[in-house]
Amino acid sequence: MDRPSSNHEQAFPLVMNRPRMSVVPSKKLAGIPFVCECLHCMATMTKEATVSVRLTAREKSGLDADARMKGIPSGTAAAGYIAEGVRRSRFPAIEFRDGQPGRVAYLVGSRWPVWMIVELVRELDGEMAKAVKLIRKPAALVRMALAYADAYPQEIKDSAALASRRDYAGMKQEIPELEQL
Repeated sequence: MDRPSSNHEQAFPLVMNRPRMSVVPSKKLAGIPFVCECLHCMATMTKEATVSVRLTAREKSGLDADARMKGIPSGTAAAGYIAEGVRRSRFPAIEFRDGQPGRVAYLVGSRWPVWMIVELVRELDGEMAKAVKLIRKPAALVRMALAYADAYPQEIKDSAALASRRDYAGMKQEIPELEQL
C-alpha cells in the first residue's frame, strides 16, 4: 500500500509520477479521512472490489497500447475507463478529455471544462441565466455540469488549482529559465 500524501496537489505534479495513495488527512474535527474521488486517484488507489471483464482481442490490444503510452498498467487504465463510464452514465452532459491532472471533465460538445463553468457561475454571483448566455449551451447542460461539480468537488478544486498555476508567474516558478516574449 502506498504512503499517504500530506497534500492532495502533490499527487498531480506530473501525471506520469504516479503512485501515491489518495487518502488525504481530513480537516474536519471528527478526523475522518477524506478519500479523493477524482479519476486519477480512483484509477491508482487500491480497489475494494474486483470486476472481471471480457474484451475482444482488438479491444485488449487497444487498451494495452493506451496503457503503454500513458506508462501505466492495463488494469489501471481499464479501471479509469470504467470509473469514467460510470460517471458518464450518471452525468451524460459530461465528457472526459486528456489533460492535467489526467482526464478532465468538460461540458459535452464544448470547450468548457467543468471547473471553469463553476468559476464563471461563482464570478456571476450564481446567476445561471448570465452563465448560460455566455456559455451558449442549454441551461439543463450547465446545471448538469454544476451537479457534477457538486458530486466531485475535490476533482474540480484540483483542476482549478492547477489551471491557476498556469499563468506566466506560476510557470516561471516551476521553470526558472522560462522567458516571456
